[in-house]
Amino acid sequence: MITHKGLKVFMKSYQIYAACLIMLSCLSIFALHNEIHQLQGFEIRSINMNDEEEINALYDFFSNEDIQNDTKETTETIRRYIRHNKLWLLNNQSQNMNQIIIAKKDKKIYGAAIAYPFNQTDYWIKVIAVDKSFRRQKVGSALFHALEKILNATSIQCKLTTEQDIACKFIESQKPIQIRYLSMFVKAAGDFSQYNHVVKPYDIYHLDCHNEEMIDKICDLLSNEEIKRKTNSLSWTSFKKSFTSSDIKALFVKDNMGNPCAVLCYNLKENNTCQTQGLAVRKDCRRQGVAKTLIETLQRHVFIHGYSEVHTAILHDNLAAINCFKDAGFVEQPEKTLMIKKELKHYTGIRT
Repeated sequence: MITHKGLKVFMKSYQIYAACLIMLSCLSIFALHNEIHQLQGFEIRSINMNDEEEINALYDFFSNEDIQNDTKETTETIRRYIRHNKLWLLNNQSQNMNQIIIAKKDKKIYGAAIAYPFNQTDYWIKVIAVDKSFRRQKVGSALFHALEKILNATSIQCKLTTEQDIACKFIESQKPIQIRYLSMFVKAAGDFSQYNHVVKPYDIYHLDCHNEEMIDKICDLLSNEEIKRKTNSLSWTSFKKSFTSSDIKALFVKDNMGNPCAVLCYNLKENNTCQTQGLAVRKDCRRQGVAKTLIETLQRHVFIHGYSEVHTAILHDNLAAINCFKDAGFVEQPEKTLMIKKELKHYTGIRT
């Protein structure tokens, strides 16, 4: 039997509980309202490729010195993405387009996210940037989630250095994700002190983008499961597409049968540096100086053409590659890089 006093205590406890629920609901509504208020006035959407005024606004955004320092992207790089998109639209190949999301307000762009397809099912985030005056106001989050919604892909991936702590914390919160760590190495292009020629010389070839037969043979080499397991497979998944449609270049070595047995991919950056994009050597050709010869050839080639440094990024547990570049005189950098992958669930299998 419940006494009058017990009923009063119960009712009082219930009132306190109800008041707490109301307070929590009010706080949730306030937080939601605050988030909407922070984004009020912004259009978060894909850029209109037919609107030259909007495209010029994007160039103006990336010409900002703070944006260039933070992202290492230049206006010329963005112009290249736009040129590629226009070319693909012209050829009815919209499935190959870079996805460019903008945060626009009063005809001015204050934020942008760019992702590109690196194979048939996955996208790579090139950059997410927000004007300094609108940071920490959910604009970057809105750009990221807009990319997630618009991409018809199985995954979205990116690389970040641990120094980009705000970006790292945000991306890490977007679960479920996979994180792998890369070690960064650098060497002056004109430093050849670590090389010797006790191994037999190899003929090194520059890969011609019109040599489809050799490109296909290199794709076969890179599709080897053992090579994909030992190296950063992200570097190889889109080799053919990247090589034929972008600024990726390659050096390779032939065996006695004329087949490629080793390849080193790279691209030349606008800041006067060269970035390697992957090194692979067939199992039967390892420990013969092939990799080191490729690295030396690349270094001499870019030095002759006025480039000051060669950079490389290696999975932290790929000790063979790390030792190879260290033996060639590359110095490890203090910062680590996170290679991040998030699975997307809405892939239909058909890119539009």
